[in-house]
Amino acid sequence: MNVTRFSCSVIFAATVIACTASNALADDQGAVKKVCAVPILMFGAAAGIVVGTPIAAARMSGKDMKAIYHEYDDDTFSWKLWGRPLAIPVGILEGAIKGCIIGPKNAIRYANKPFSKEAFSLEDLD
Repeated sequence: MNVTRFSCSVIFAATVIACTASNALADDQGAVKKVCAVPILMFGAAAGIVVGTPIAAARMSGKDMKAIYHEYDDDTFSWKLWGRPLAIPVGILEGAIKGCIIGPKNAIRYANKPFSKEAFSLEDLD
């Protein structure tokens, strides 16, 4: 089967289903809003994952670098000498891993508010 024919048939079927579903649910406006909200939730979550994950990774990397750097404040000079320079690569790696977990989690959690600060991981990351 040709890819163009297949994609046209899928688009036609989706159009027919959308047109008949809205007529069948004409009395209940709440059901129509729920049916129309599904694509918005999906696109909002996808946009939050695509945009929010790198933002969360960058923010968590900075936060972890600062936390690791300040762990050596009360130690002796030799620990500061060896520990603080390692805070940069360790913080970047640890923050990137945490950001790849927190970014999609926030995007899915706040999918009902697409394109918000919470969905893009611009609010608190804890």
